[in-house]
Amino acid sequence: MTTYGLKYDKALSTTEIAKRLRQDVKAARENGELPRELRLSVKTKYFSQGSSIDVSIVAWPDNLLIFDPERIILEHDNPATFHDETNNPIYTAEGLALIRKLEGMLRVFNFDGSQPQSDYFHVNFYGSVTVDWEAAKLLREKILQEHASKGGAGK
Repeated sequence: MTTYGLKYDKALSTTEIAKRLRQDVKAARENGELPRELRLSVKTKYFSQGSSIDVSIVAWPDNLLIFDPERIILEHDNPATFHDETNNPIYTAEGLALIRKLEGMLRVFNFDGSQPQSDYFHVNFYGSVTVDWEAAKLLREKILQEHASKGGAGK
């Protein structure tokens, strides 16, 4: 069964959808649905048989904790150990809520007629929402420095 997002329009190119997504994000920042300090990178890619819109969270307010500090410290102190998402989530509840909100804003422009059980994928475009790796690296370093300054392991 194919599902269609509320703003799906078959006449829109992936580039035009990305423009509209940027407009929706701007409006959501202005009306308080998203933090004003939130900065995103929205990039389109075209490839054989498809396209994608990749959203990367580049900056966010200091008071919004996206990553769980305990998980970052655990990974740092135990790098060779598997850390499952159930007991040690990477994101905080508010970080995950932000990612899910952005995924929803992207999904309203898409359709999905995929049938994964038969390995058949049919979408208007592929897409993802991630945290920029450089911003994540800086945040992890900050958390580890604070941990070390409090006398934590891994100095």
